[in-house]
Amino acid sequence: MHKQSILIVLLSIFLSINALGQELTVLGFRPTSEIMHVPIQRADANNEICAMIRVLLPVSGVTFEGQTVGDSPYNGSEYRVYMTRGTKMLKVNCPGHYPQMVDFRDYGINALEGKRIYELKLKAQTAGVQQQADPGANYLILNVQPAQGVSVKVDGTSQIVDGGTVSVYLKYGRHTYHVESDGYAPEEGTVEIGPTGKTVKEVRLQSVMATLTVSPETPGCAVYVNDRFKGTGTWGGQLPAGLYRVEARKDGHRPQTVTIELAQRDSRTVTIPALSPVYGIINVNYRPVGATVAIDGREAGTTPDIFRNVTVGRHTVTVSKPGYQSRQEQVTVGENQTATVS
Repeated sequence: MHKQSILIVLLSIFLSINALGQELTVLGFRPTSEIMHVPIQRADANNEICAMIRVLLPVSGVTFEGQTVGDSPYNGSEYRVYMTRGTKMLKVNCPGHYPQMVDFRDYGINALEGKRIYELKLKAQTAGVQQQADPGANYLILNVQPAQGVSVKVDGTSQIVDGGTVSVYLKYGRHTYHVESDGYAPEEGTVEIGPTGKTVKEVRLQSVMATLTVSPETPGCAVYVNDRFKGTGTWGGQLPAGLYRVEARKDGHRPQTVTIELAQRDSRTVTIPALSPVYGIINVNYRPVGATVAIDGREAGTTPDIFRNVTVGRHTVTVSKPGYQSRQEQVTVGENQTATVS
């Protein structure tokens, strides 16, 4: 009976050791191209910026030994381990596993460099700690401005832009993007896709549109750019670089045209000289003699008379005299022509 109890105890110890003594597997160790921005930097006792190792191991309670600096934050899928410059090894203590010593020199890295980010990928084997299968891919999200009229390519392939957002599922590794839109400087770059969550990139294209201001000297002119109406009076707006025909028009006047070439990011003002009036004649031959003649509501003289220097176009002629019924007619005056009202 005593021997049987001893055997049971020894068997329990053996099973406990076997259950808690699984090996960690090192899947890889490498430097990344990520930039260590100021918010994630940490200095050691000599005030030198540490190296940071992103340890990809979705197991809680892991601790690290070696020339580490401060705590190692954990976000549910990876740890951030800060180490002093020149460090060559890191010891990983994972619950349910034998301690794992990682020698960086085994992966072609003689020593850690300060202010650089590395990636250590581990796999836990403990039956009680389940790791999800790694799909080997993750999402890239590009938030693009302007949101409309923009073309986006990822790894040379055109993507659908939905309200200024592009979502694409990519394999782990480095990928390229190219964004362009008329009137904006194109932007391109690279992103690193990894297992630590989707990658979100903000892309704001910089405008290269030219600014044009058109100022006619004649009040009330209609402004046209390449025969498209833009507004009345002084007009200003943005246009892509190119050659433009700028015109001021007004009834009864000869239009004036200016040609201008705009470069990217130009800021130009075009002053259009005063428009020249174009005249015709109105002959008003009405009885009784001495009736008052008004053209477009302004008194011009009395009947009968020939009224010169009337701008071409359509006019309203009113003839009136006390004791008589007034008469109003619409006439169209042509250049150097006489319109008769009788």
